[in-house]
Amino acid sequence: MSVYLPLVFFLIVLGVMLLRRPSRTPDVSREASQQIDNLSERIRTLEAIITDRDRQLRNDIDGLS
Repeated sequence: MSVYLPLVFFLIVLGVMLLRRPSRTPDVSREASQQIDNLSERIRTLEAIITDRDRQLRNDIDGLS
């Protein structure tokens, strides 16, 4: 049993160090959130353009009648 004691101690210390290490997940999630916000803004812009062009086409078609 005494042969494994240093290994167990090392694994416990390593586990504690890994748990106390600051995670990098918030940086990734912030970047992903920013990308989602940018894509959402692009989608809103494209929807506005499509709606405006659709309205113009309908007005043009109504004007031909």
